[in-house]
Amino acid sequence: WRGVQYFFGGAMSVFTTRSLLGALGVANAGAAEGAAAINWVVKDGAGRLGRFLFARWGRELDCELKQFRLAGDALLEAGALLELSTALAPRFFLPLACTANLAKNVAAVAASSTRAPIYRTFATANNLADVTAKAESVANLADVVGTAAGIAIARANPPVLPTFCLLSLGYLLASRREVDSVVLPYLTSGVIIPIYLVNVYYIERR
Repeated sequence: WRGVQYFFGGAMSVFTTRSLLGALGVANAGAAEGAAAINWVVKDGAGRLGRFLFARWGRELDCELKQFRLAGDALLEAGALLELSTALAPRFFLPLACTANLAKNVAAVAASSTRAPIYRTFATANNLADVTAKAESVANLADVVGTAAGIAIARANPPVLPTFCLLSLGYLLASRREVDSVVLPYLTSGVIIPIYLVNVYYIERR
């Protein structure tokens, strides 16, 4: 399911990158290359700042692993939508792109922080490194295939917003299925409360 997710993500990146470059004026012969480069660097800097600030809440991720994973993917899609909107409002490229990159970098922290605990649930033979290597290979392959599919779709020149929405929906559905396939070795409230009540019952009987 992570491979399916990365396939849709790779396809979406074609549309978001094209929108960003178009908003910067790269497609126009008279574009100011220096200004475009500065805007791009500022955009990336804002994203890295968000990654640094969100890392302070890293300890909270262990408590709600699946929820943060899903929230990160939803935030990633919101950032991608903001990137797409830069083509509609080139004058506001910098605030839109900075906000989008901030959201995507926070989502990246949530994804990278929850990845190892999720992989650990599949490493039943103490082979975490092997599971990680194979999972990352599948994700990268799916991303490449998805990017190629996105280029092919973009060449057909479909309506951008409906196409993006379909790809985004596929990404989020795959994210949900990915999280549902993980069985965490933790006691949830649905298990802890009945156990607590049973213990109270036997203590009172004694």
